[in-house]
Amino acid sequence: MYQVGLAGSVSDMNGISLLRAEWWDPESRFVLVRYADHGEEQALGLRLDLDKRVFLDHVEDALADQMIQESVKAVWDAVVKR
Repeated sequence: MYQVGLAGSVSDMNGISLLRAEWWDPESRFVLVRYADHGEEQALGLRLDLDKRVFLDHVEDALADQMIQESVKAVWDAVVKR
């Protein structure tokens, strides 16, 4: 498995922190972004399509979700530059 830490790459977003991106195949166009909600890591992550540069999943908090969607470039950069 491949992974890259996101701490420091992306700011806290209304209680949501992006922790790391994980993927199994180096040619994969999808990564799973693990995140914490108010300090508690969530069991499920957020799927990110690297080609379309969009998160396929959403969080319940509308403001945090918008901020997550706006952080795609920073996450994409961290994954691609690994």
